[in-house]
Amino acid sequence: MNRRVLLLIVGSLLLPLGCGGPSSPPSPPGPSGNGDAPLVLQPTELCSDQADAAIATFEDANLEAPVRAALYLGEQDDLTCRWVSGLTGLGARSLGSTSLVGLQNLTSLTFLDVYRNSISDIGALSGLTSLRLLHLGYNSITDISPLRGLTSLRFLHLDNNPDLTDIQPLLDNMGLGEGDTVDLTGTNVSCTDVAALRARGVTVVSPC
Repeated sequence: MNRRVLLLIVGSLLLPLGCGGPSSPPSPPGPSGNGDAPLVLQPTELCSDQADAAIATFEDANLEAPVRAALYLGEQDDLTCRWVSGLTGLGARSLGSTSLVGLQNLTSLTFLDVYRNSISDIGALSGLTSLRLLHLGYNSITDISPLRGLTSLRFLHLDNNPDLTDIQPLLDNMGLGEGDTVDLTGTNVSCTDVAALRARGVTVVSPC
């Protein structure tokens, strides 16, 4: 057998064994199980637009810590959309929190307590329609328009937000009525608006 034929035979045997050129090793499987690392969301992004394995984040680390604690997750555990969307209660009092961004993905919350923080913007709460008990007292809130659509609210504490003057969103909230309670102590809400809430059967805690 001549040399040229021998080389062709040997080459054809080696090619299937991967000797045709360098190749990259397969990626180790990530938590999603498909070989890809899970997507890490920006704090403002919605879990509802992503897979359950996507990782939710928070603008304020002081708020992320109690979320992890409530879910029994350590700092190294992925805070996935699957986990946060199932949380029903969160207590985050007196933590120095300045932002609620990220809470929009806690869509099963029925109880939220963020008393005594430094919060001014509550926009992240606008889609949390399962909330029944909401503590927002002792913050710096002036705009409560995100509460307009939270029709499941039964106990709402807005006390000691001294610059709060406009509660029209509560008057527009058709879920507030007989048997519900709103605390407006330490605000600058007009007695006319307080009377309008009371006329619907709401128990309003107020100097009026």
